[in-house]
Amino acid sequence: MVKAFKKYAERIASADMTAELEADMDKIANGEITKDEVVRLSRQMLHDSYDSMEENKRELAETIWEGMDQDRILGPCWKCKQEGRAHEDGSPNRLKIIRAKKSGKRFVGCEGYPECDQTYGIPQRGDLIRLEEVCSICGKTPRLKVLSGRRPWNLCLNDDCPSMEEMRRARAEREAARAAKEAAAASVDGDEAGEPEKAPAKASNGARTRTRRPTKASTPK
Repeated sequence: MVKAFKKYAERIASADMTAELEADMDKIANGEITKDEVVRLSRQMLHDSYDSMEENKRELAETIWEGMDQDRILGPCWKCKQEGRAHEDGSPNRLKIIRAKKSGKRFVGCEGYPECDQTYGIPQRGDLIRLEEVCSICGKTPRLKVLSGRRPWNLCLNDDCPSMEEMRRARAEREAARAAKEAAAASVDGDEAGEPEKAPAKASNGARTRTRRPTKASTPK
């Protein structure tokens, strides 16, 4: 984006524009220029930049798309290098982030497909930033930084990389804890199902039974 704007809208992409606006704010405060005049000059500058982008919109779009494509490229494909596959100009096939058309899920694949079917799973959420084209620990695949959640974490695409040992251990602990929780829940459900049903208690209306005393028979006088 920065490269595209510097080429086709240099004025708004430069630090000079911000400096000019700050200077104009000071002039307004000092009464050297009116606010309406500053607004008019700013609008004219934006209109000129827009006209330049409109005139070169195709080249601008191509530059932006090229930059976005470069952001998806992670590094050389070790499998293609091992099996001797490369581009016609001799440059290596590269691994890149791809989004599946049907499912919309993203993964890492080789641009040498279909000759190379190497793929890697990656997190579906968060931003991915390339740390190394080739991991300095295992020397095989690219290494990424995942910006997701509260704390960023590093990811090597090679599951056998020693740097992934801690992640595998944490994953195993989470799976064990989940399995134990499910087993405990199933045990509780089983105990409740095996308990005999209790007979309902007899309801009491709380009325007290009064005993009538026998009345004395009256004697004739």
